[in-house]
Amino acid sequence: MGSVSVFHPELKYVCVAGQATLGRKAPLWQPHNWNGAEWLAYSSYQLTAGNGNLWGDGITPIAAAHLDGATNLTIAGAYHSPRGDRFWYGSPEARRQWLQYLQPSQHLQTSNPTEFTGNNV
Repeated sequence: MGSVSVFHPELKYVCVAGQATLGRKAPLWQPHNWNGAEWLAYSSYQLTAGNGNLWGDGITPIAAAHLDGATNLTIAGAYHSPRGDRFWYGSPEARRQWLQYLQPSQHLQTSNPTEFTGNNV
């Protein structure tokens, strides 16, 4: 599976991934071990990264969420989206891990300094 590079070295990249679900398919001879969340993750990871047996947030595998040369964060237990009371990227504890990276760089030039405030989250 080839990839296309869109990396611009003059920009600072921060990639955030969750490590909540290992993609897994139940063996055909053990259908009682079927887990819907693991099966969904496996299918999604397979489509995204070419391998379903990976860790990720239940939808996006870590391998597809991280970028070489970027600041790559992996948040243990973080799911892709909020459902019920589960821990996800927007949970207060998760936000504390990645929100600090939204601060503008001193090297960043912009005509609208308010466009990089935390209000855009």
